[in-house]
Amino acid sequence: EVKVKTRGGDFKVTFEKEDTAFTNIMLQGPTCCVFEGHIDL
Repeated sequence: EVKVKTRGGDFKVTFEKEDTAFTNIMLQGPTCCVFEGHIDL
């Protein structure tokens, strides 16, 4: 587990390490909507 501090808020990163690879990477922390938009395809 790694705790990360940013200007936008704190969160933590959890993961599993297998040899030289990282798997099951998860970011955990508070969220909020900062942008909303639409794209016509």
